[in-house]
Amino acid sequence: MSPLRAVNRPLVRLLIFAGLLRLFAAVFSGGFLASDDHHVVIGAADQIASGIGLPPTYARSALFPGVIAGIMTVTR
Repeated sequence: MSPLRAVNRPLVRLLIFAGLLRLFAAVFSGGFLASDDHHVVIGAADQIASGIGLPPTYARSALFPGVIAGIMTVTR
């Protein structure tokens, strides 16, 4: 067995494992419930990035919109 082939095998195994894990997550994830869910998240992120903040009645997690708001703030 050549040394080059021995070095590449763990990388190939890792890439195959990561691809299967990604495929498993894509198949079994709930995703967005409706087509406008994406717009709700982006709208909330824009409110956070603009300094308005979220309304007290916002019933979803602020973690994902908060991360997107951070990206919006950095890239503005």
